[in-house]
Amino acid sequence: MTVTLEDWAMITAMPIEGHAFTGRVERTNWQQRVATLIGDCPAAKGNRTSGVPLIWLSEHRQKCPEGADETTVEWYARAYLWYILMEVVFPDSSGNSANWSYLFFLADWEAGYSWGTASLAYLYRSLDDATQRTGDKSNMGGFVWAFSIWMWERLPVGRPEKMPRRPWGAYSEDGDETRHPTVAYEWDVVKLYTGLNKTSYKTYTNELDALTHTQVNWCPYDREWDFDLNVMCDADRGLWRCIVPMICVYAFEWHLPHRVATQFGVYLHTPPGQPTDTGGHALHL
Repeated sequence: MTVTLEDWAMITAMPIEGHAFTGRVERTNWQQRVATLIGDCPAAKGNRTSGVPLIWLSEHRQKCPEGADETTVEWYARAYLWYILMEVVFPDSSGNSANWSYLFFLADWEAGYSWGTASLAYLYRSLDDATQRTGDKSNMGGFVWAFSIWMWERLPVGRPEKMPRRPWGAYSEDGDETRHPTVAYEWDVVKLYTGLNKTSYKTYTNELDALTHTQVNWCPYDREWDFDLNVMCDADRGLWRCIVPMICVYAFEWHLPHRVATQFGVYLHTPPGQPTDTGGHALHL
C-alpha cells in the first residue's frame, strides 16, 4: 500500500494537472527577491540562508491594511499562501522556517503548477528521510496532516473516533464548488487517543503486524458523502493511475500505482521491473 495521486486529490484537492515543480533555484540575492514578492524581508541571522522565520511572516504579514493598493494586496496574499504552504504542505523537520525557493513558484498566479504531484513527492522524500533519523527528538517534514487522513481512511490502526463536524458554511461561497470540503472533512473533529509514546508505539506496531487484508479499506472513496465534495477532488481523475515521476524542486519520486493495484479495485499482478530506479536517482542525474 502507499499514498497515491487518487488519495492525494481526494484528501487535498490540489491540482495534479500542470507544470512540473522545477526550475533554477539560486541563493544569490534571495532576500531581495523575497522582498520583491511580499514587500519586505528580514535580515538573515547567523548562518540562516534557507528562508524566513515563520514567526516573522505571521507577525509582519498577518493582516492587509485597509484600502491597500493592488500591489500591496498581492504581497499579503502571496505571503499568506507561502505561510500556509510552509506550515502545512512543505514543512521541513524543524517546522520554524519558510523556505524561499517555494515562494518563487507563487510569483505568477497563472503559472499552473502541479501542486499535487509536488507535495506528494515531498511527502515520499520526507518519509524516506524520517526512517533514517535516530535521535530522541527527531521529527519529520511533509504534509503529515493529509498523510494522517489517508491512514485513518484505510487502516484501523490508530484510527481516532469521529465527532460531530463543525458547520462548513463560513468557508463556502455560493456557486463556487472549489470551496467545498474534501474527504478530510469527515475527520474535522476527532477524539484522539493519548498515552505514552513508547506504549503507543508498541501497540501500533503489534496491530500493524497482525493486520490482514480483510481489515484494510481498499477503496474508501467509493461511497456517498453527506456533504458537497470539492469539485477539484476528482477533476484530474484521468491521471490517478499514471506511472510518472513526481518532481518537487530537488526531490524526484516515482508514482507507481501498478504496484498497489488493489487500491484501485484491480487484481494485482506481478509488477514489471521498470522503472528500476524508484528513488529517482537516475532521473535526477
